[in-house]
Amino acid sequence: MRASNELCGTQLIEALNEDIERELRIADELIERALSAASLRMEAVRSHSCACAAAAMRHATALAAEVLHLGGVPPPCIPRDLPCSRDRMAHASDLFRRYRQRLKMANDLGLLGLEEVLREIIQDLRVCSRTRNGMFRLIRIS
Repeated sequence: MRASNELCGTQLIEALNEDIERELRIADELIERALSAASLRMEAVRSHSCACAAAAMRHATALAAEVLHLGGVPPPCIPRDLPCSRDRMAHASDLFRRYRQRLKMANDLGLLGLEEVLREIIQDLRVCSRTRNGMFRLIRIS
């Protein structure tokens, strides 16, 4: 039993480290988007991108604290390049699915602190999708 929990714990740490890298990559992409928004009309894009980048950084920080608590080591601060998806809804669904899997693992291992962090991230997960007229709409996933 104990060996099984240790294996699950190791897998969880690896999965959380992947999530940290993913959140850092999302933050980088959003910062790039904010910096490239040049016109006054794009001020809403810039503002929203900055807010989403800050949320992604908060997620990465909270996950890194949990990895440390579990006895692991968070990944280096420079994330690997991940494939960029043009389909924001598919990307959001994938993120949501991944965090639900992590939540189940944390629940199975009885890690209440990690469960709380993951629930907050899931609740905070918002996806911007570009509409035809160039505006952004906020879709809450929970």
